[in-house]
Amino acid sequence: MSATVYDIPEKFKKTLPNIFDDNDFEQYEKLEKEWIGRLSNYIRDNYGSGQYVGRTIRFPVADGEGIYMVMRTSPVQLIHLPLMDGYQSEFAHLMTAKEVKKRIDASDRMTAYLNSWKSQTVGDVNKVIEAHGIKSDEPREGYQLVEWLNVKYLLPTYESKHGYDHGIYKYLCNLKLRTV
Repeated sequence: MSATVYDIPEKFKKTLPNIFDDNDFEQYEKLEKEWIGRLSNYIRDNYGSGQYVGRTIRFPVADGEGIYMVMRTSPVQLIHLPLMDGYQSEFAHLMTAKEVKKRIDASDRMTAYLNSWKSQTVGDVNKVIEAHGIKSDEPREGYQLVEWLNVKYLLPTYESKHGYDHGIYKYLCNLKLRTV
């Protein structure tokens, strides 16, 4: 059976973080995380419990993502979270309980994997640079250290017609990266 998608509860609309209120993206991320936590607690307290209730699933949309919270798994009920650009997925309503569980479990595995790399240090980066024939005391010409999702990557310097940042983003999205 397909999912039913709902809007967020009225009381959470008043406290919804707005990316355009402040130019401080780190502050916005903090507010967003807190807001999702409060909504998750509300959903678990009012709509049931279970391993997946109150968890989020994400769908890639345009240059961002559509974010949904699981309200129930039987029948599948999701809440669209209008965060950042407020994107909605055209596929969210097609989710089954099995697919919701599969997505959340996969996300948990990926998070655990990425967290296992958090302990990397600049010293480790120097070892990788030296392994590629570049002495750590030399300028790191041709390489750029990039941190993404709390993981450090050693990437070849890459520029595109859109500029350096877009090039790194494209490089990461294409998964052509060396994990340090």
